[in-house]
Amino acid sequence: MAAVNRLTFLLIVWSFPSAVILAQEPEVYYGKFLGKLNSYHHQVAGEVYAVDETTFLIKSFIYDGLGPDTFFWVGSSPRPGPQGLIVSDENGKTNVLGPYLNKDFTLKVPEQKKITDFRWFSVYDLTQQEAYGDVSISEGFEPPAPQVLTELSKRGHKVTSAAIQVSRVHVGRLDIYQR
Repeated sequence: MAAVNRLTFLLIVWSFPSAVILAQEPEVYYGKFLGKLNSYHHQVAGEVYAVDETTFLIKSFIYDGLGPDTFFWVGSSPRPGPQGLIVSDENGKTNVLGPYLNKDFTLKVPEQKKITDFRWFSVYDLTQQEAYGDVSISEGFEPPAPQVLTELSKRGHKVTSAAIQVSRVHVGRLDIYQR
């Protein structure tokens, strides 16, 4: 009897592969993928996403912390170089970067700027004038934008709202919703 039940189950799964697909965990959306950091020195690695027009999400970031004057750095020249701007770290500080081991965090571009104002994001050492890792931002790149939902209808239970703006970023197990 157990063999018949197992055979029936296998026939159902084989006949309805979409049922198996539905059981899988949904893919997590982190933002628009810019790319993996090109690694040149100091074990720099990680993935870079644009969450919105002013926010980078850095996933699985690794850096050994041994550069003497190293910062997150953005610029609009064709390649990373000394003309650029410091991007504050995940704590809002512009201190020299220490070591990171497989860390996920968000970074905001400098005030009054947008990701589209830049051509690259880099882990850059100012003293040595050298990129330890970088990723390009392609011309015409469009970062994700918040979505605006219409107001809630006033039909039931006297619930109302104004228009609702929703944007979302997923960092590790934490979902951050911004209004």
